[in-house]
Amino acid sequence: MATDKSSSFHLLAPPPVPDYSRLKLCLLSANLCYQKQGLEVIELVGVLVVLNRIESLMLQGNSEAMVLIDMPAGPSEVLFIADEHASPVYIAADLLSQAITFSNMYAPEHLIINVKDAEKWEGLIENACSVFIGPWTPESVGDYASGTNHVLPTYGYVRMYSGVSLDSFLKFMTVQSLTEEGLRNLGPYVATMAEIEGLDAHKRAVTLRLKDIEARQPFQTK
Repeated sequence: MATDKSSSFHLLAPPPVPDYSRLKLCLLSANLCYQKQGLEVIELVGVLVVLNRIESLMLQGNSEAMVLIDMPAGPSEVLFIADEHASPVYIAADLLSQAITFSNMYAPEHLIINVKDAEKWEGLIENACSVFIGPWTPESVGDYASGTNHVLPTYGYVRMYSGVSLDSFLKFMTVQSLTEEGLRNLGPYVATMAEIEGLDAHKRAVTLRLKDIEARQPFQTK
């Protein structure tokens, strides 16, 4: 599945199945449903990367690769034509806003914010790994003495990754626990999706339990 955060575009590319009615679930959840496999899907995703600036791909067996695009589109640009009647304060504020936009697109490893009320502008930064606030905070202090880690992503990967931290040495797991009522509510949807994928064992793991619940509570509606 390919996602574009800016436009909420969703592409699903399920494998071909003989029963096209099974694609109803796909059509309900995707802007575009493309029933192909292999190189045809790769070509389509490549086009969407160029046209829609897709930043994340959720695929089974995914691999990292550099993507060739038509041109390296840069940040938005502003040119001021001003005379003695223009307010230098307004111009500086507009240029600072553009600088923040550029910084978020550039996604620097280190970012120094040395402006008045720097803490206020820091809240607008989305993509930077190690930020240095104010005139007395040089980048070298972050490298050696301030306590932040110096193992940081570069080359724009700050948009996707954080620097090494305590979280880098931790693993996370998810835990689920359903009641009978919970399985009655979710089970039919799970069984339908498992059937669409052709995973009969997944489906039966749910339907067998639902039948057991129904047998013990014959008068309770689903």
